[in-house]
Amino acid sequence: MNKYLIVGLIIFLLMLFSIMIIIYVKPDNYKNTIKPKLPIIDNYNYKNKPTLLSEMEYTQYNKFPIYTKEGIKLLKLPNHLRSRLTEEWRKNRKNRKIEATDKHKGKYVVTNYGKSPTYMVDIDEKLKKELEKFVLNELNKWTSIPNLKHTATYGIREYTRNSFLANHVDRYDTHIMSAIINVGQIDIDEPWALTVQSRDLPTPQDIIFDNGFDVALYESSTLMHGRPTSFKGEVYANLFIHYAPSDWKEQLKELNL
Repeated sequence: MNKYLIVGLIIFLLMLFSIMIIIYVKPDNYKNTIKPKLPIIDNYNYKNKPTLLSEMEYTQYNKFPIYTKEGIKLLKLPNHLRSRLTEEWRKNRKNRKIEATDKHKGKYVVTNYGKSPTYMVDIDEKLKKELEKFVLNELNKWTSIPNLKHTATYGIREYTRNSFLANHVDRYDTHIMSAIINVGQIDIDEPWALTVQSRDLPTPQDIIFDNGFDVALYESSTLMHGRPTSFKGEVYANLFIHYAPSDWKEQLKELNL
């Protein structure tokens, strides 16, 4: 065969191969052009999406009203409340009880297949009311919501080694504005970060409770939060206090969810 014909055939085959690559090989950013298989929500930012647990949670994250730009505020308990809370915890934790798992808690708190249970420690009712009042006053100053009403208090809850919390937003009917109070920590091997992400944050942010602050106020029905890494330590104790606007049921009806 004529050598020129051979060269021409080789060139033709190379060109044909190149065309096939262009047609069949996807560009590098192909995966970014496909939306994840998630509930379709108007104006949802898929690029910066958090990983949540249900369609309702995505709806909350995207459509519920937000009251602050940050979604979270860190502060410190007054000394008189801090000392009493610490004393109450130390006094009562010898009588702690394993926390029962209900349909809400069971979604979020992973207890390492029963090997890392959470415990509940009782707290004096008078002290609990004072803490609820303190948090309500701080929420009113931060958010300017005039009609917040206390809906629930959980804890003192003790997490044990290897516990973790799935990223989530809180239940939509009662947990609209909330507070996490870090009560105490025992034999911590490494800090256990609270991970949060709001609509205005491009990426999740990790928060470490330390001596500078022990309270986090947050918009719990819209701010993604959790502790997705395993807890490395013996005990991590928190108290949770929740609020909602007094007309929240009416607001939910207007949202047509």
